[in-house]
Amino acid sequence: MFALTLYQGNIYGSFFVAINYTIQAEINGEVHHKPRYEKYPAILGIGVMSELMEEQTELFNNLIKRNSINLHSPTYESKIFKSDEDINSIQQSINELLNKIGDKNE
Repeated sequence: MFALTLYQGNIYGSFFVAINYTIQAEINGEVHHKPRYEKYPAILGIGVMSELMEEQTELFNNLIKRNSINLHSPTYESKIFKSDEDINSIQQSINELLNKIGDKNE
């Protein structure tokens, strides 16, 4: 059973309690879905900004990290590039990141 609750214009979803216990797993003291597959892919998050801003960079990196936890990824990397950065430098950095996560991918 899936329940939706409307609260101050926002919709929140939740599973019936009896079902919740069967689909949740605890990871680092947090509740997440239990793994369902034998293997999971590594995650590479790439962002582009006109100017690097510390707060947005931190939020982006945290989002990639949190998604990797939720998706049970064996590893993740994230990187933000400036839009005016040299394309060859970007390509080299992306290749290095791909090699880095590829070595740890299951």
